[in-house]
Amino acid sequence: MIGVVAFTTSACTQSKKDTEPAIIHYQVLALKNNAALDPMTQIELDAAEHFNKLNPSIQVVIDYMPETPPMAYSTQDIIKILQSNQPQDIVPLWETSMLPILDNRKLLLDLNDFLSNTNDKDINQRILDNATINGKLLLLPNAAYANLMMFNKELFDAAQVPYPQGDWTWEQFREISKKIKPSGPALSYDLGTLDMLMGGSGKKLLSTDGKTAIGYLDSPEAVSSLKWLNSYYHDNDNQISPLHIMDLFGRFDGHKMGMLLGGMGNTFLHLRGAI
Repeated sequence: MIGVVAFTTSACTQSKKDTEPAIIHYQVLALKNNAALDPMTQIELDAAEHFNKLNPSIQVVIDYMPETPPMAYSTQDIIKILQSNQPQDIVPLWETSMLPILDNRKLLLDLNDFLSNTNDKDINQRILDNATINGKLLLLPNAAYANLMMFNKELFDAAQVPYPQGDWTWEQFREISKKIKPSGPALSYDLGTLDMLMGGSGKKLLSTDGKTAIGYLDSPEAVSSLKWLNSYYHDNDNQISPLHIMDLFGRFDGHKMGMLLGGMGNTFLHLRGAI
């Protein structure tokens, strides 16, 4: 998984003198009251404070997620932010699958326009390819996270279930989820999960160029994966209802869930605790 930030069309598109004052609005994916509890947000706050000290003519202003109406970090909510009358200049993104939608709506800047020399890129080209669509570099990768299975040892021990193994199949994952109390693993009910379930088939939800879902989203592999995901929730009375990914992390942090599929970027607190 690649952590990325996008520069919206509200960002300045003209060169300015270094001495000219500037204000940059940066969107963090947390409520203001909860920011201190989120290690990723704290890193962003510290970085902004450090940047402001080194660059007195440029001020980075932190904007938090609105509390009313409540917004989650979902594709729909991110699009709402980008389409608002005054979107932030820089917005963190996780799903590169959003790029075709954001590009079609002209919501992001092409960062290639700001490079005087293509040799200025010091990021691996294969990583940059994931952030590029139709020749436009729409995202700036800022971190790389390995996906892994996180599990709560206490809940596994209480259920007398062996810890997860690397050779688990999806069916084993599904059966174990029925044994863990109060809740086994939960998969967020979204396109990202569906795309992950299709991984073993070699199929994706979109074509490689991101121009069509015909033959992909309606493929037998996609239909089979969706049926599996629906059955995963319907055949287990112990399972929680489908929820967005950020809510799943909250439940896992609260020791209410036995397992979670996620990226290393979300493990700062977990690795220091009992999980």
